[in-house]
Amino acid sequence: MIDEVIKISPRSNDLPKTKEFWQSDTYDERENAIRSFIVNVKKAPPSPNMQYIREGIFPITASTTMEELQELAVRIKELCTIDCFQISINRKTKTCRMLFDWYDYEKQKCYYLYEAPRLNLSVLILRHLRLPLPKNLDSKWLRYFLAREYDENPNCYKELLDRLKHAGLSKEKYALAKKTIDYVWKVCSGTTRITL
Repeated sequence: MIDEVIKISPRSNDLPKTKEFWQSDTYDERENAIRSFIVNVKKAPPSPNMQYIREGIFPITASTTMEELQELAVRIKELCTIDCFQISINRKTKTCRMLFDWYDYEKQKCYYLYEAPRLNLSVLILRHLRLPLPKNLDSKWLRYFLAREYDENPNCYKELLDRLKHAGLSKEKYALAKKTIDYVWKVCSGTTRITL
């Protein structure tokens, strides 16, 4: 699922300097800082196979701003530890490139993107940038999306139920919609477990 939202790959140089470009470090500055940290802590150079700088490419809308992408970079660091130090926007292809320091300084190794953080990262990007959801969503991904909505606004399902009361639905349709939203609300709040 994450590959439909963001493509992550190793990179060995700076991002292209487009008209809309931001950086806190050059590639060489960040690589030298990571290498120095590893040598100082581990008393040995990093493994040649270590991929401690990686690029993420994902779609954006025509209205996505650099400020929104910088805010997203901060939220990605909070969620996944990886630190974005360059952002490049290509308006023709409606894509963004982010260059990340993938080294986890606390754990002294490259960050590993397990399934839960992968799902959370893709949901974060889509929600933060208000991008359309990919086709063929699986239930696990959808659950992360709904849970993230609840985490950011615990009243979201209550608000949805309040609006449904005045939507003009038939009694049966309203009852079904209410049960569905109640169930999602309970799952997201942790008061019920998913069972089938």
